[in-house]
Amino acid sequence: MENITSLIRRDKEFSASLAAAEAQLAADKLPIIVNGLTDGAETAYVVEAARDLCAVCPVLVLTENDTARDRLAAALTDAGVKNSVYKRRDHVFHNIAASHDTERERLSVLISILSSD
Repeated sequence: MENITSLIRRDKEFSASLAAAEAQLAADKLPIIVNGLTDGAETAYVVEAARDLCAVCPVLVLTENDTARDRLAAALTDAGVKNSVYKRRDHVFHNIAASHDTERERLSVLISILSSD
């Protein structure tokens, strides 16, 4: 992935989009939305942008499904970017005694975002 990310960093459009994101952050204009990238480019872009932007503030990335979420989390971890996964909630429509592990994990992610850990 190192070769891909070094190529992305040299791209003028990446530099321009990162500068625009930083300007929006400075002006407190949120959220910043990036879309329209192909799968491979999307992962590389998010990893490289997160490396820079996470130094300024927490970054929240929404994905289309659990598979994409897990793939992106692995790529961020491989790149040395600290990240947390906010798991999808399973809806239970009947009264059962269920484990609250997922709820604890979801709350832990929210707390870490609020405390900027």
